[in-house]
Amino acid sequence: MSEEKWKQSLAIYSVMLAAYFMHPFGRMLPLWTILDVLFAFALIYPTSKFGRKIFNDELISKLFKSFFTMFWYGVS
Repeated sequence: MSEEKWKQSLAIYSVMLAAYFMHPFGRMLPLWTILDVLFAFALIYPTSKFGRKIFNDELISKLFKSFFTMFWYGVS
C-alpha cells in the first residue's frame, strides 16, 4: 500500500463488491456478511496515504518495522 499500489487493491475490492451485488444470492444476503470488504474498501486510500508518511520518516519506519517484526514473531 505504501508504494502507490492502492489502485490495484481498490480495483480488486471493486470487482468483489460488484460480483457480490450482481449475483442473485448476493442481493438476498444481509449486508453485514461483507462488512469487512466494505470497511477495507473505504480504508484503502487513507491507509495508503498514512503508510507513505510512515515509511518516509526514517525513525518511524525503523520503529514500525521492528514493531511489526515483534508482532509477527509473537503471533507465530
